[in-house]
Amino acid sequence: GDMQTHNVILGTRAQNVGTNDQRNPGGMAYTETVTRNYLSSHQDDAVAYQVIPVYIGQELVPRGTHVLVQSINNPSQFHANVWVFNTQSGVIINYNNGTYQIEGEDAQ
Repeated sequence: GDMQTHNVILGTRAQNVGTNDQRNPGGMAYTETVTRNYLSSHQDDAVAYQVIPVYIGQELVPRGTHVLVQSINNPSQFHANVWVFNTQSGVIINYNNGTYQIEGEDAQ
C-alpha cells in the first residue's frame, strides 16, 4: 500500500522486525521474508498481501496484525495466515492511549 497516514499503524520493534534474525525473523519481517523468497523463485507470479490491524473497542494502538498472503497464480502453492502480536519484551503498553511503561520504571 501507500505510505499515507491511513495506511500506517503504531507498532513495536518486535512487531515490525521480530527477532531481527534473518533465518527466523518473526514479526512482520517473517511474512515479508517468505513472500520475498517466494517471489524471487517464482518471478512469473504475484501475491495478494493484506495486513489487518486489530483493535479492541476504541483503542488507539492495535493489539497486533493479521497478515494474509496468497499467490495469485498458484493459491494452493503459496499462502500465509499469520498473527503478529504488537508487544515488546520489558514494556507494558496502554493500548487505549498509547502510553507505555518500562517494567520497573514510571509510566511514559
